[in-house]
Amino acid sequence: MNKTLGIDLGTTFCAVSYIENGNAVVIPNSFGNLSTPSVLWTDNDSIYAGEDAARKKQQIPANAIEYIKREIGKPLGSDPGEYSKTIWGEKHASDELSAVLLYKLVQDANKWLKQNKGFTTQDVIITVPAYFNDLQRHSTKLAGELAGLNVKDIINEPTAAAISHSISQNNKSLIKVFDLGGGTFDTTLMQCYADGSIEVFISDGDYMLGGKNWDENLKEYIIDELKDNGVSESAFNFVAQQKILDIARASKIELSSKEQIIIKIPADVVGKEMSFNFTRQEFNLRSTVLLQQCKAKCNNVIEKAKRERNVLGWNDVDKFVLVGGSSRMPMIQNLVKTFYSGNIVTGDFDLAISKGAAFYSIHSDKVKDVSPKALGLAVRQNGNDKIYVMIERDKLLPVNFEQEFTAPEKTELRIVQGDEGQKGTLASVFDYKEIGRIKLNNSLKMQVKINYKYSKGGMLEVSAKDQSGNEKSYIVNPALNNNGADDIQSKRNRVNQLVKKMKSLA
Repeated sequence: MNKTLGIDLGTTFCAVSYIENGNAVVIPNSFGNLSTPSVLWTDNDSIYAGEDAARKKQQIPANAIEYIKREIGKPLGSDPGEYSKTIWGEKHASDELSAVLLYKLVQDANKWLKQNKGFTTQDVIITVPAYFNDLQRHSTKLAGELAGLNVKDIINEPTAAAISHSISQNNKSLIKVFDLGGGTFDTTLMQCYADGSIEVFISDGDYMLGGKNWDENLKEYIIDELKDNGVSESAFNFVAQQKILDIARASKIELSSKEQIIIKIPADVVGKEMSFNFTRQEFNLRSTVLLQQCKAKCNNVIEKAKRERNVLGWNDVDKFVLVGGSSRMPMIQNLVKTFYSGNIVTGDFDLAISKGAAFYSIHSDKVKDVSPKALGLAVRQNGNDKIYVMIERDKLLPVNFEQEFTAPEKTELRIVQGDEGQKGTLASVFDYKEIGRIKLNNSLKMQVKINYKYSKGGMLEVSAKDQSGNEKSYIVNPALNNNGADDIQSKRNRVNQLVKKMKSLA
């Protein structure tokens, strides 16, 4: 029996699976449910995670911490591009909060495994959006380690979904995965073979596009309706807006099975009870921009496949797999039909990714994935920054590339990651984001060999060797902040303090 857990660490919901007798089994949480809300909730001296937190949130919404996945990879702080939540007077970064959620997920899973199968495990494989950059990937891995887990690998969510759907097939097929979750969107084209092996061709996506955008869209509609019916702007405080967001989310789900609904606003939300009709057609029209963003990403993948792979167009795709809870919306399935007329597969929206991650633990040798982002080196020449592309986006992993540069004295080599660019050429500075630096401390101008290595799971290592043979390496890890092991230990201490005060309602 394989004892590695496959964890779908979702923006709004999570799931945990393991392999038994060659099949992926989803493990129920402490309430007996197969998916767990990605929520934390705190009061003055206790913290709740998962379904416990979601139930507490119904009483006091303001104490909930949600959508942590959208913040993963951001450094601790309050400036734009940073993130923190204060709990009991201490600031916590997104990786620490994710660690608490992961701790709870595995705690529940191990309780069930111990009672029903007689074993427990700390070995896990965690899924991430294919479009996550290196900072986000390393932060996710660190979150697992802070939770006391042995993170054996990181795997892309659409790849996991494809593994889940193709593991038992006995024919070669070109699969397109459309993964619209609660907070992120991925679309990936991959070749599946009769022996169960998978080769990813191309991925695209947006980690800030997901069901939450539809929720916010509907929330704004409800607020506008309330204002049109005389509700004052002052009524829409934080608690009221959270309650309206919950109503919007519930209305979105109801519209997946009904053509028309009545949206009811209780008196405790904005001071008076109200209700109004809302149709699926109206919701579809309000979602036009979001749908266009999804369609554009899908078309981008096919257009790139035409240029770089032996793919002629949509007619070459044998199967279009819809995963992610937000793909349940009829408008998504109707959207796909506007550009794809083949076999659309639905059904296992919430659990396919977790199952695929569990399958990966015994079939990793059959999976070939690609680099999620292009990697480069920022070099300052004649007062201007130049980006040298080292590894292209969508290159088959693992891959490494070495190039020699002339480094000015006391150089800091800036490691950057972006979306486009061909290896060995210059790319636009504006298309790349700095993800790390190597300080050479060279007193004279010298030749330096830079090596970029992308692991099979899309994790980056960089090393620099000067002409004297001195070598410096850099493993991207946003948690370190140049403080090394001390900072990791302080993070672990903060996580331990939180989990010590974790309570359960089950």
